[in-house]
Amino acid sequence: MRKPCSPKLASLALLLLLAAAPAASAQSGNYGTYDPRTGRFGAAFPSDPGRPADTLAVSQQAVWLALSTVYQKLGIPLSVVDTGSHVLGALRVTQRRPVGGERLSRLLECGTGSFGPNAERYTVQLTVLSSVQALPDERTTVDTRVAGTASPNGLNSSVSCASTGVLEDRITAELRASPGH
Repeated sequence: MRKPCSPKLASLALLLLLAAAPAASAQSGNYGTYDPRTGRFGAAFPSDPGRPADTLAVSQQAVWLALSTVYQKLGIPLSVVDTGSHVLGALRVTQRRPVGGERLSRLLECGTGSFGPNAERYTVQLTVLSSVQALPDERTTVDTRVAGTASPNGLNSSVSCASTGVLEDRITAELRASPGH
């Protein structure tokens, strides 16, 4: 007959498991939203979009400095700033107002209900991330990804939202118009 485990021993075992979990994911190369080794975005986006990264004829440093100003101008609150991998943006930020003067339904396709686009009526968790990578000859690529989820107010369900491409184009246009370009 087995002797029952003491509460102290059970707590210690749980603590050890929880402490080992982050170490295991770090060893396996799980970087979360962006993997700087492969240049790919992770679980924040359901699949790779057909939109290629944009190339700008300025240095990585100039683009990196201008990018936060562009996000601020468009009214996108920053929740991710990774200076090591040069990724900046908003990760699952609640958005109920237009972004950069554009209605959410122009930026995201979240389906349509009987009263119009879901992006206009639901609470939207917006994700907008830009990766800035240097190229030879003082050129830079900017890979911006946009996605989201929308939830009906008061309900515990959500729908996935795909980008329309409008916000990615707007960020690139603002970067091209910024001083130093």
